[in-house]
Amino acid sequence: MFKYFEKMLKRLETHPFLEGIKEFILSFEDENLKKYLSFLYLYMPYADVANVDKEVILDFAQAGVNLRNTRCADMDEEIFLNYVLFHRLGSEKIVAHRTYFYEMIKDLLGEDDSENVIKLNYWCSKNVTYRTTDVRTLDPITVYKSGFGRCGEESVFAVSVFRAAGIPARQIYVPLWAHCDDNHAWVEVFVNNEWHYLGACEGEEILDKGWFDDASARAMIVKNILYGCPKREEADVISFNEGLYEINRTKRYANTKRIRLQLKNSDKLLSNIKFNICLVNFGGFYPIIKAITDENGIYETEIGLGTVFLNLYKDKNYIIPIDTANGNDFYIDIAEFEPDYNKYKEILITVPPASTRNRKKAPQKKDYGYKEKSFPNEVTKEA
Repeated sequence: MFKYFEKMLKRLETHPFLEGIKEFILSFEDENLKKYLSFLYLYMPYADVANVDKEVILDFAQAGVNLRNTRCADMDEEIFLNYVLFHRLGSEKIVAHRTYFYEMIKDLLGEDDSENVIKLNYWCSKNVTYRTTDVRTLDPITVYKSGFGRCGEESVFAVSVFRAAGIPARQIYVPLWAHCDDNHAWVEVFVNNEWHYLGACEGEEILDKGWFDDASARAMIVKNILYGCPKREEADVISFNEGLYEINRTKRYANTKRIRLQLKNSDKLLSNIKFNICLVNFGGFYPIIKAITDENGIYETEIGLGTVFLNLYKDKNYIIPIDTANGNDFYIDIAEFEPDYNKYKEILITVPPASTRNRKKAPQKKDYGYKEKSFPNEVTKEA
């Protein structure tokens, strides 16, 4: 407890709510409960410290204690803290849902977590279905009660259910596809000491199978968000901003290479310059990585094989194409790319060839007999 508690005190030493949080944590006798509350307040975004009620955070910590004493007793602590205990996945509203979901799914759980994942994903698919909507990042209970959502809502819902069951899980996403418009999000779970993927609320008989296999095999970047980066993840960090780490998962799905960019302007290295690595999508240049060079003007990352565009502003706005399939080291002088805003220039864009690594034929689906969810009201049913 003390390691996280002391770090939490230091992190929030100027925060106006610190004394109330400190008193709240120390009001409990259970050392693990105090430890988990300290961990959550240490790594949660500052907005959560200010805006999420302490009783909501307590639900996550209490669920963590119960799981650590039972189903997660032998789990690696870093995996448990970051992928079972932690309350936030992205920008969804935070509500108390661990106890809520656990009570619903506890009777489905057996000894084999691979089988548990398959059962739970069928349960998720019976309760939430895909529907396009302008509403974004709903909390998982609202998704459950409404019965539908985009892939972003479906994956937040499914990860929340898996974590409630004590199964480490994370939301994985491609911000933009390289070969077509749009994007996607899905789920990875940690079972039998390995990470496996599945489509959220898309029941399959096996793990590592989804409709998006072909698309993800052509991705330029695949990533997840993490708060409080474990040591084992450090080598795969793409970017860091205000406690939020983006972790690179691309090589789990697509053919990749590690590229090294060095940026300069004539004879001057562009040190500590922020820039975006973009794809052409929806008719524009949209970022897939928000990067910054080091003191030598260098940035390195693992990426798929195809055309990307570097977008940076240095007195002018620069759009610089590179084909990552053509090498590992790219020395870029932005003076050679002086923008001419009134001149049309044709650029050939290449997209990654599909990797063959993730190809499984699924067995015939079973009818697990889970009761189909009744919509909460006639208005929702008709929508």
